[in-house]
Amino acid sequence: MALSDKIKEYREARHMTQQLADRLYVSRQTVCRWENGTRCPDLIMAKQLASSWESAFRCGCLQ
Repeated sequence: MALSDKIKEYREARHMTQQLADRLYVSRQTVCRWENGTRCPDLIMAKQLASSWESAFRCGCLQ
């Protein structure tokens, strides 16, 4: 599964729209570009995403 698919899956599993962009301090267009695969998050942002996913896995919100 590509990173773009994982970002979209995470956002949809958490029922997030604007909240993911707000949490990461980016625009929703940036998140959309990540999900479409036209852009990739930089290393710092990828670490923040991984941290969010880790907490989602721990609480059982994302399988």
